[in-house]
Amino acid sequence: LTNCYGLPQVIFCDVKSLAGPPKVRDLADLVKLHLEEIKCPAGWILLVNMERLKEILISCQKPSYDKNSLLKQMRELYGQCDHATFMDELWHLTQHCIRHPIGKNRVDSVISFVVGFVVAFCSDDSAEDSEQLQQTSPVVIDFLDSLIKHRRASSVIVRSRICDVVSLLLTGMGANASLDEEVSEAIYVCMMESLQDKSANVRASAVKALQRLQDPSNPHCPVLRAFIFHMGKDPSEKVRKSVLQNIGANRRILKEVVQRTSDSSEVVRKEAYFHIDKKILLKLLTIEQRENIICCGMKDSSKSIREMVTERLIPNWFAQCDQDYLKLLRFFDVLGDSEAPKMIINHLFSLIMPEEVIGKLLKHLNTSKLVSYEDLEPELAFLWQMASDLLVKHDLIDKISPDLTDFSKYIEGYYAWMCNPEATPEDFEKRSFVIERLLQIASNYDMSDEAGRVKLISVTKSILHQSDKVDGIIKHVVLIFVKAIPNMNSRVDQIMDLISELEAPLADENEKRNFEMNDEMKFELSRLRYQVNHAKVELEEALEQQDFLKAHGCKLKVSNLEMEEEKLKKSFEAIINPEIEDVEITTDPIVLRKCLSIMFEFVLTLGKCNKIVADRVFPCVESLIVPSIQSPVGFVRALALKTFGAVHCLGPSETLLKYLPVIVQVTQVDTGPPVHSALMALFDLMLYHGADKLFDSNDMLDKTGRLDLIGFFGSFIDSEDEDIRRIVITGFCKLYIADMVKSARLLSRLILLCFNPLTGIFIQPILHIYI
Repeated sequence: LTNCYGLPQVIFCDVKSLAGPPKVRDLADLVKLHLEEIKCPAGWILLVNMERLKEILISCQKPSYDKNSLLKQMRELYGQCDHATFMDELWHLTQHCIRHPIGKNRVDSVISFVVGFVVAFCSDDSAEDSEQLQQTSPVVIDFLDSLIKHRRASSVIVRSRICDVVSLLLTGMGANASLDEEVSEAIYVCMMESLQDKSANVRASAVKALQRLQDPSNPHCPVLRAFIFHMGKDPSEKVRKSVLQNIGANRRILKEVVQRTSDSSEVVRKEAYFHIDKKILLKLLTIEQRENIICCGMKDSSKSIREMVTERLIPNWFAQCDQDYLKLLRFFDVLGDSEAPKMIINHLFSLIMPEEVIGKLLKHLNTSKLVSYEDLEPELAFLWQMASDLLVKHDLIDKISPDLTDFSKYIEGYYAWMCNPEATPEDFEKRSFVIERLLQIASNYDMSDEAGRVKLISVTKSILHQSDKVDGIIKHVVLIFVKAIPNMNSRVDQIMDLISELEAPLADENEKRNFEMNDEMKFELSRLRYQVNHAKVELEEALEQQDFLKAHGCKLKVSNLEMEEEKLKKSFEAIINPEIEDVEITTDPIVLRKCLSIMFEFVLTLGKCNKIVADRVFPCVESLIVPSIQSPVGFVRALALKTFGAVHCLGPSETLLKYLPVIVQVTQVDTGPPVHSALMALFDLMLYHGADKLFDSNDMLDKTGRLDLIGFFGSFIDSEDEDIRRIVITGFCKLYIADMVKSARLLSRLILLCFNPLTGIFIQPILHIYI
């Protein structure tokens, strides 16, 4: 006979003389029967039993054999042998297998078969007493004890295989299986020790073995805490992936799992998204976590991860919301202007035809293709706007919106409704978001309707005049002006007039009421003229009758009426033709922010414009921008500096060199957002005009009189303000690309910052892209 390793095994008997029953399974059974008949020593029978065990392990490697039948034979063999002897021989044969790595099919088959044999003793239903059911079988105890004794083997393969076998053993037990406390403690100590092994393969296998020993409901579970540590800190991607595969779903680990979506390893990121998709419900995540998952996943550099998010995660979340777009949007912060809701809706719309989008949106609109003011919640307005952006590309926007005149009236009515003084600040914030979406929908309209275009421009101007919080709508208003007024010169005139009206209104509310009194004054003047003419007639009659006393009274009456008529005429002329006086420019920070925002957004739409248009814009520098730079309000100064840089990127101007020292001075004496805006403006102006044409002041010159940009701006790299460091580093990277700066010392400094772990998370990506 030969054993499972092909080595000869000698049995001292005459095989040719053996005879047995016709149903004997094989030669070993035949030998065993004959030895029992001739009453041989027990050692000979034991030898035959061990050979039978080897043959069973050889047979389990062949797919043609029935594993259940082999397990039954092995269990019968165990009943015929001494427990200790059988377990020693089983371990002796098993330990040859654990010396081989995972991947060899025959070895894996033997290990799986042995584990299945041991696990069968954990689910023994023959026990009648419940206490007996809780006692761990000696087979399990001895087999685990043999594994634990070899946990510190010198071979990495053996240590890893031991963890794998423990994992298979614990996984193979039933859901209600139990182990003695001592056995569980021994496994826990062994696997926790292996979790600290220097080999990543051993640590990854130990994670699998500890899977069933974790208690997600216990916040102080040591296994769970070890999993969290290795998931975020282990240097091996294999270990981090293994933890994600085996850690139990729990609210307390959501933060750590979501953080793995930004892991440096692609396989770990993909496993993190798979874990979120399979084990975590949408409602368990916070809004910030949902947005990070979507934004990072759909922008990931790996195509497989992007497909994972778009093909599995988003459809899964959509299914959890009953295929309802509004329910899905309520899980996100649409008011925060995040990219996540836009990405999700755009992707879901891309999966269906435009006609289906129309049908899904019309369910929320009335017969006039509008929504009542009370029912127009932010999520519906957002969905309406996203559908409008899609359908305008297919010329189907009229299917979900009324004509432009009616829609302009709808916007006007909604704005009047949202300004209800009884509304809470939270309601006003939501309604402001809705009015922004409505204006964006209006900008998608075809402006060929003259009446609708005029009405829309009138409504937008009215909103700008009346509202104090217009930061979000100004961009959409400017886009409406660009589309509604195609002529560049006319558009510039309209925008400049609008800014002038906001900045320096010509008439207040009392003067407007005087205009409304014109009709009353005209009636009064006509009445006085009638009385004067009637008094003159009486005077002539008195003179004809030579009644001089009556004539004198009539003369006085005519004089008084004429004087009163003259006063009324002067008052009426003063109202019709008021004296034009110099109107003081407003210093209200809200009005200044409104004017500067309009100017900034409008300049961004000009792009490359001709000199005539630029010359019409430049006068605003001295009338609006420079006075605003001197404002005591920080956000006004910051917006004015940003607008200064944008305006002077239209072309050369005398005001640029005249007021540039003021911008440089702001970077030295001011703090916070004004400095940020000043630095961004300086870098933009250098890139557009060239540094040599701009700076000739002593602040920018070194000791030799040459321009020293690195010396001036380099000091900001060490600023305590991270935003200042980010702006300056980004500016230097742009100057390097434009070949305007050449400094090996500065380049070395940027490289060190790129690989410095203390560099801000918003600065490192910029340096990585540049370098």
